[in-house]
Amino acid sequence: MLLYTSLNIEKGYMTMLIAHIAFSTPYVILTVLPRLRRLDPDLAEAALDLGCRPMSALVKIIVPLIMPGIISGALIAFTMSFDDFVISYFVTGNGVKNISILVYTMSKRINPTINALSTILVVMITVILLIVNLYPILKKGQSKVME
Repeated sequence: MLLYTSLNIEKGYMTMLIAHIAFSTPYVILTVLPRLRRLDPDLAEAALDLGCRPMSALVKIIVPLIMPGIISGALIAFTMSFDDFVISYFVTGNGVKNISILVYTMSKRINPTINALSTILVVMITVILLIVNLYPILKKGQSKVME
């Protein structure tokens, strides 16, 4: 907020987006960096020796190996951005609302919409967690059946 104010930047959707990217980036780095450190550099080098172009080696070798770190970093960044009311409130302008600002404004008066929204969010998160946790178990069960 101080940066935007000192540079006379009009607050709106882009300022909120930049602020959320700025405060989510360290979480993504902290989750992807350990995967990159464990990555064997010989794999990418072998792909280059076998005729892959550098971009193709990145897409076909490196990205799939660090995909768990990328996914967890994206989920953490989404969760932090979804939850952070303070940053959203101070860096947005008039007419721009994300879900945390919407929930805050709805909580000041009695409105059943906030209850419905909360229920939908809880159900969505529960379904996603069930899918993520049951998928490996079901996949393992299918591979035993095929053997």
